[in-house]
Amino acid sequence: MISMWQSWCIKFIVWIQGLFVKPYRVEIVDGSLPRILKKHKLYILKEDSELWQASMVCPCGCAEILEMNLLPDERPQWEFTMDEERRASLHPSVWRQIGCRSHFFLKKGKIIWV
Repeated sequence: MISMWQSWCIKFIVWIQGLFVKPYRVEIVDGSLPRILKKHKLYILKEDSELWQASMVCPCGCAEILEMNLLPDERPQWEFTMDEERRASLHPSVWRQIGCRSHFFLKKGKIIWV
């Protein structure tokens, strides 16, 4: 059981980290991904006017490329949003079942670890 003090400390640490961590911004690309993906970028692939894939470098540091389907008729499927500052959000969470096993939400450009 986590105490109220521990809970407050965790929230404070997450808040402090948010002050110094660069937010994930959106880059929309036609066709295919760039040869080298940059950290703190969510690449949205589109073809014609249809957004079909979100890709990013895994935020855990393992350097794997994560690919999330945005097409509504395929599973699994994520919803992508972008605010006026080009900060990215994905829903639901991203959970790697192999490799580093990272599990996180991307909300308003920030990684929220689960």
